[in-house]
Amino acid sequence: MSLVRVRRAAQITLPRDVRKKLDVREDDFFDVQIVEDGVLLKPVSFVDRDVDKTQDHDKSTRAKGESPREPSDEDHD
Repeated sequence: MSLVRVRRAAQITLPRDVRKKLDVREDDFFDVQIVEDGVLLKPVSFVDRDVDKTQDHDKSTRAKGESPREPSDEDHD
């Protein structure tokens, strides 16, 4: 069990072992829920839509035997 203190502006610092185990980095997001025994913090990740589209295209072209292409300006319309 780790003990943390609430600081100015209601900030807490996650202990180093927790940050390492969860690979928590600066500016990461967490879903915060009130549960019966306290507070639950769950790491949340977001997918960049432009990156996701490129990866989907790369998967589909590889399935057809084509080489993946670099995104062009047309991809950003």
